[in-house]
Amino acid sequence: MTTRPRRENEKQGREYFFVSRKMFEYKIRAGHFLEWAKVFTNYYGTPAKKVNDVVAKGKSVLLCIDVQGAAQIKACYPEAISIFIMPPSQKELESRLRKRSTEDKKALGIRLSEAKQEMAKAKDYNHVVINKDLPTACNQVKEIILKNVNK
Repeated sequence: MTTRPRRENEKQGREYFFVSRKMFEYKIRAGHFLEWAKVFTNYYGTPAKKVNDVVAKGKSVLLCIDVQGAAQIKACYPEAISIFIMPPSQKELESRLRKRSTEDKKALGIRLSEAKQEMAKAKDYNHVVINKDLPTACNQVKEIILKNVNK
């Protein structure tokens, strides 16, 4: 769930559940989230009920979350397997973000500054995958998941 604006190619309920800041803050107070964080200028969070329902059935859940959320998940689920996706370099990350053109200049500066701090937390993860080449990085992530997933 997020408060950020929906991008042109995104659909409600597919990439995220897009909600207002007021609704998100209500859900925080109501204890709706397994993890949540304010990332850059928007809120992001994982609804607890959805995750807990799947885990209760003995199945695994894959979450794509930032370092703040990952720390919260590890606190709730110490057995969780974490994978940090690392750019090959700060310069390459900046180039990729500029090509994506989803942030204005100010937001891009904030994102790059935060990325340095986030990359320093890679040591706290079970696995680190360097995303130099997307197909190779995807295969590495897939291998890690397949070795650790509940079948």
